[in-house]
Amino acid sequence: MMSKSLKLAGWLSVAALAGCGARESQPVPQAPVAQARPVVVTSQRVELPLHLTLTGSAEGDRVTLRAVVRVSGHLPAPVILKVVLPEGAALESGLPVDRLGELAADTVTERSFVATGVHGPVRVTVESASDAAGFEAHAQWPEAPAAAVEVAPRMEPIAPVKILGIQVDKAVPVAPGK
Repeated sequence: MMSKSLKLAGWLSVAALAGCGARESQPVPQAPVAQARPVVVTSQRVELPLHLTLTGSAEGDRVTLRAVVRVSGHLPAPVILKVVLPEGAALESGLPVDRLGELAADTVTERSFVATGVHGPVRVTVESASDAAGFEAHAQWPEAPAAAVEVAPRMEPIAPVKILGIQVDKAVPVAPGK
């Protein structure tokens, strides 16, 4: 009896599936798709919104510095200018930390400093930073010298030799005492 009911259930499911396919499906109308034209993007350089220029002059161990802060865009927070002197130097005039406040775009602000006992580079930093974003610019006086360019040693041909299975036919000459 059980096998007859299973056969009947199998025939009913086959009949139900056959009935589903008996209907014709109607195509769903689709809106015409507009063909997008390629967009020409012109390249442009991004200009940072915060710039710092530092100039100075020295008379003995006394240095007069002029920092120029230029804002060219929206800043996320008030601007803070910091002066870091080398060890042993002291500020005669000017503040080591100067809160310039909220500066609008196209604003130029100048600060002057006089320091004594300067026997090394003076660094100035200007920053505008919030929890989400920030900008920072650095300058040093006197400017740091350009990095030295290292040149690879000159290779000279030698009689070919195999070292640990590697063919070597050039070597760097080594002069004693250098």
